[in-house]
Amino acid sequence: MITVEKLTKTYGKGESRVEALRQVSFTVPDGEFTAIIGKSGSGKTTLLNLLGGLDTGDSGSIRYGEQEIMGLGDTALAEFRLRHIGFVFQFYDLLPELTAEENILLPARLAKHKPAEFEKITQRLGIVDRLNSLGFEFKNITEVIKAVWNGFCNLLAPVFEGAFSIIS
Repeated sequence: MITVEKLTKTYGKGESRVEALRQVSFTVPDGEFTAIIGKSGSGKTTLLNLLGGLDTGDSGSIRYGEQEIMGLGDTALAEFRLRHIGFVFQFYDLLPELTAEENILLPARLAKHKPAEFEKITQRLGIVDRLNSLGFEFKNITEVIKAVWNGFCNLLAPVFEGAFSIIS
């Protein structure tokens, strides 16, 4: 479960100060899919960055189960992200010189574990024949599989219209 309580984030000072998030509170139960919807500039990306531990809030609380992440130091936060959060980045966080398979497996290798059912998952998705292609050729599906299949409990993904049309 993700619990956010009174989360606040501001940028700038004085007249250029912008309150990106003001006292935001919500809970996402385990197993739920939740969409964060709003117009441009409403704080969606800021919230995702805070939830993912990529940025820190000014005040408030973000808990994954019993684990509070707002007070974690850089090393502990990086370890938490590595083990618990899968990201699908807006501009794709793939290494262009790696194949799709290598990009998908990289987080598992960094976490020093061997993902269990890679072959079964890729067969089910019908992408076995694409795994030796460069990751950038199939960046949408490569990024999603990389985030989901490595066993992460939490997936954070900004989604744009048509972004995942490769899966039909």
